[in-house]
Amino acid sequence: MNKSQSGITNNRNRHGIIDMKQTNILGNQRQSERSIFPRYWNESQIQSGLAEGQVILAHIRINPKKFTDAYSSHPKGDADIFIPGTRARNRCLNGDLAYIKIEPLVKWRVYDSFLTKKVEEWASEHHDRTNSNCPYVSLGDFIHHDPEGFSEVCSSCFLN
Repeated sequence: MNKSQSGITNNRNRHGIIDMKQTNILGNQRQSERSIFPRYWNESQIQSGLAEGQVILAHIRINPKKFTDAYSSHPKGDADIFIPGTRARNRCLNGDLAYIKIEPLVKWRVYDSFLTKKVEEWASEHHDRTNSNCPYVSLGDFIHHDPEGFSEVCSSCFLN
């Protein structure tokens, strides 16, 4: 494959003849990539999300020890935004500047260092954990099963 002046790779050999084998491989690769990752947002979706506060623009940081985990700093600087898995990262690489959708609060994750004993007990008995080492529950589950404990955790976080 040759590189054109625009930087886009084409599938012609040095004689200018299209290589059908490469075309099929690239076509299949593009198709499988589309089925794995969500489509990119268009400009109106981005502007709407920014206006509603559901989307932010931030740099992506990929965990060097676990590449499926990525993070971004919250614009207020008080917390990290966790991006779970390569699908959620949607082809972003370390250092990329990307628009990030903030999930609804009930989908946020509360990690084990913040869980109360009541929520830990509930999670070990009822929470569907395919991996027994799952270190979190959803914020919605936390609030539902221990609202007082959630208030205590929040107040201790804001006082520190």
